[in-house]
Amino acid sequence: MLAATLNGKPYPNSYLLHRDIVAGGKLQLTMGPQPNQSFGAAAAHRPKEVYE
Repeated sequence: MLAATLNGKPYPNSYLLHRDIVAGGKLQLTMGPQPNQSFGAAAAHRPKEVYE
């Protein structure tokens, strides 16, 4: 199972935002022997693709 928390609150994104990195804090990842297929599966929790 994969889960992420940032400063004790669930962090559902499959990426880190710059503002979250520069703000500092504690990022905790919980991992296990099997992948969590639902982590980052929602379109809102994946980074937007940018094409130039």
